[in-house]
Amino acid sequence: MVTYTRAATEDLRLRVRQMVGSCLQAFATGQGRDEFETGLLAGIDDHEQAGRRLVSALQDFDEAAIFTIHAFCQRMLKENSLESGALIDTELTPDLDELLQEIAADFWRLQMDRFPPAFTAFAAKKILPDRLFYFVKKMRPGLKLLPTVDPAVLERIAGGGLTGIEEEVCRALAAVFRAWPLVREEVYPLLLENTALNKKSYCPEKMPRWLAEMDAFCQEQPVYQGVIPEIFEKFSADSLERATRKNSPVPVHPFFHLCQEVCRRHGMFASLCEQGLIALRQEAARYGLAEFDRRKRNKNLFAYDDLLHKLQQTLQGQNRERLIGRILDRFPAALIDEFQDTDPVQYEIFTTLYQCAAQTLLYIIGDPKQAIYSFRGADIFTYMTAIRDVPSNFDLDRNYRSEPGLIRAVNSLFAAATDPFVYSRITFHPVSAADKKERIFLTIGGRQEPPLQLWQIMRKPAENEAMGREVAEKRVLTSLAAEISRLLELGRSGEALIGARPLGPRDIAVLVRENREAQQVQKVLYRVGVPSVQQSMEDLFSSREAEELSRVLNVVAEPASDRKIRAALATDMLAGTCVDLLRLEEDEEAWSRRLNAFQSCHQCWRDKGFMAMFRLLLDQQHVRVQLLRFVDGERRLTNILHLGEVLHSHEREKKATSAALLAWLADRMAGRDKAAEEHQLRLESDAERVQIVTIHRAKGLQYPVVFCPFSWGGSRSIRETVSFHHPEEAFGARRVRPWPGFFMAGEILPPSKNG
Repeated sequence: MVTYTRAATEDLRLRVRQMVGSCLQAFATGQGRDEFETGLLAGIDDHEQAGRRLVSALQDFDEAAIFTIHAFCQRMLKENSLESGALIDTELTPDLDELLQEIAADFWRLQMDRFPPAFTAFAAKKILPDRLFYFVKKMRPGLKLLPTVDPAVLERIAGGGLTGIEEEVCRALAAVFRAWPLVREEVYPLLLENTALNKKSYCPEKMPRWLAEMDAFCQEQPVYQGVIPEIFEKFSADSLERATRKNSPVPVHPFFHLCQEVCRRHGMFASLCEQGLIALRQEAARYGLAEFDRRKRNKNLFAYDDLLHKLQQTLQGQNRERLIGRILDRFPAALIDEFQDTDPVQYEIFTTLYQCAAQTLLYIIGDPKQAIYSFRGADIFTYMTAIRDVPSNFDLDRNYRSEPGLIRAVNSLFAAATDPFVYSRITFHPVSAADKKERIFLTIGGRQEPPLQLWQIMRKPAENEAMGREVAEKRVLTSLAAEISRLLELGRSGEALIGARPLGPRDIAVLVRENREAQQVQKVLYRVGVPSVQQSMEDLFSSREAEELSRVLNVVAEPASDRKIRAALATDMLAGTCVDLLRLEEDEEAWSRRLNAFQSCHQCWRDKGFMAMFRLLLDQQHVRVQLLRFVDGERRLTNILHLGEVLHSHEREKKATSAALLAWLADRMAGRDKAAEEHQLRLESDAERVQIVTIHRAKGLQYPVVFCPFSWGGSRSIRETVSFHHPEEAFGARRVRPWPGFFMAGEILPPSKNG
């Protein structure tokens, strides 16, 4: 059995074990709990033999082959190292960001020295090494970059192709520098007193600031390096004409035409630079992919995705038949759960294995509705190809989790929509509730609550305009907190029941789309006294506690710096306030005590290592007490302790000095990529609390009462890099859009012949 995450693997293992145990009991008693067990009993004649097999399965359950996709590939490569050619001592490294950052920095250093300063300055605003790192990280073999340009444009720029255009821009700027001091007082009233100008584009309150910016720019007269201030667009003749009401006089002055000329010449320069940037990114993609593979081989490193690619390549190599035979001898049948999360590489692995022999079975279980979200890199078109290729299909049309009323409500909601999942080949199939002898409902005052409830946030009588997003969010959150508080109060009084027991905080989940929303929900629940816990994929290093601990550790590493000491004492974990800092300035003895405490920690770190120092710091500065004073104190303390564990682990693994450890911490805090699983925020408590969960994290879980307060928010904005299937190419051909602003949506997805 194969699934796609560790959590799903553990959940699947638990459920399979429970199912085996339940079936064993059914064979022992002759009675099944549900339709499946009743059918199983009727379909098997020898109940004693079936019972013995189930007992054996339970006894050997620790050997059950239930894997994540990466664990399956790793095991197959290691157990068949001769056939696969995999090195036994290859190091599996989940995080290769440092290697990618090194590659991005090397590319920047090797490429940019040959270009003129103006192009380098232009490129620096778009693809400095840190942004180049994120771009290279998203590249995959087989992706095509759009748009494409002739790589020779880089040679043209390096050979002086920008020089002539740059000189023209400089001449146009010189004319502006000469004219501005003479015409400033003429230009100001033309803009300020013209009532025909669009007030949104030319807000009178902003005019003084624009004049001050032009004053400063013309006084400084900086050397042109590929960029000009945005105010040139405001002062250009074309911009003023567009902003003037129809049939009204347009502000006219020779200075506006000078600014227009600067914008035009700069546009020519920028156009060539943009072409150069596209070519530079094409080169970065080629260099990045090649260097990443080469350096991994040299250092004998494997990333998780390399496991998939290595097994895929081996299954197509010269030892193909032997390797397939060995794997099928071990696993003649396979069940792939959550198959909607697959991609072309994963699908090719399993089809190659299980289409090669007649006496094998491959079950793929998935929900195409979930494939549209591209969760964990899933590819919807691979899933649709799989549906087309399999010889037989079965519908899982029974829902064993939800109550019948909720299932009917969801059926009605989606059946009424045209193409509810956007892609027309994915249609909605209504399901029915499985027959269960016992069902648990939410009841209030003895009455069963409607299973699906929709809220409408109304405008107040005095509000005539559409409600703004911020106002709507605030009202939704206020209503959410009030309703959860009401339900819990009814639970405490015994009126709100889940089955026969009182409703408690742990029975309630709030599903959100992103960590920002989770934090908003947690804050509003704290205000009404409702305990909650946040389960998110937020990076530990982006937390406030990471920033505070960094400040404190920098003092411990360098306790002689008064500036760093003050910065550390101002943190919440050390409970410093402005009043405390002022007192320390006046009390030399108290300052000396603080300094001595940091010096003792410094000595401990040097002599005994990070963890010994960390424990001393927590005790000496009473960090636990200080943090637990806050409403979210458990969350803060959990983050501090988690950071301590991660830093200790890195110190042991890399034999890092204090300076190296702090540098690594700073690098992690500066990163904006997704958190590694071990660096995601932990739950701060297992106590009775409302669960705040991101939708992706809640996948596969179930809760008695669920709130979805932000489902109305619409889709997220387009990211810098967008991967998509080109509609005019076959499945499997994928392209990536490098950066926003390079082409319009119509150029990304040209309309089909059928519109």
